[in-house]
Amino acid sequence: MMDNGGDKRITYAHRVARGGVDLESRYKKAVVGGEIATSLLPQGNDDALQSKGFDEGSWQIVRGEQICEGVVLITMDFIKPKKQNLTSKDIARIGRYTTLILMVVAASWAPMIQKFPGMFHYIQSAFAYVVPTVVAIFFMGMLWKRGSRNAAFWTLVSGHSLSLVLFVLSQTGYFNLHFTITAGLLTAVSFGIFILVSLLNPAPDVAESEEVFWRKEDAKPAYPMPWYKDYRWHAAGILLLTALMIIGFF
Repeated sequence: MMDNGGDKRITYAHRVARGGVDLESRYKKAVVGGEIATSLLPQGNDDALQSKGFDEGSWQIVRGEQICEGVVLITMDFIKPKKQNLTSKDIARIGRYTTLILMVVAASWAPMIQKFPGMFHYIQSAFAYVVPTVVAIFFMGMLWKRGSRNAAFWTLVSGHSLSLVLFVLSQTGYFNLHFTITAGLLTAVSFGIFILVSLLNPAPDVAESEEVFWRKEDAKPAYPMPWYKDYRWHAAGILLLTALMIIGFF
């Protein structure tokens, strides 16, 4: 990890730990960087970047950056909004502790990767356990006006807790269901938790969040375009091809 830039990763983490990085400035860059990555790079850009010549040392910088972005997310999005009186030194201290915790977690988990058949298998397995709960929350949050904040919170907590338990059981040989099937089951369970918690709580004030719900107008292009450029037809074609592939294999 120390070769070809791996030392830069450690140096940056040390700068965060010493308070030598402006976390508020880093937060703004993280938001802009995340928008650029999701807008311009296709899904699966991690593999694409690796295939385009990223050596191991350079790739460690990318992973180190993800740890630093995690520090910014926890500090600026979760802690600072609840404690408005934090000083710059307080934020730096929190960032220091968060960096240490995340690096310990990352270092402890790294040896587990060798137990997977390959990197792609590892990435897909991880996504199968982590993503379903998030998908359920975003889907229901955009489409169901009866959904509540408490439902989103408890779905996230319980869904990821269940995913963690199943993942550990799968790695120890006690849970042998294929990860692609597990992803579907976790998605269904997350939907169920979200609906149940929402119905057990008072209905939210829809007027406060009306702009976040999906509307039919949102699916229309911003300006007229030929049908072959219309992304709605592209989406329909992808769904059709996916269905044909599934039918063909089964």
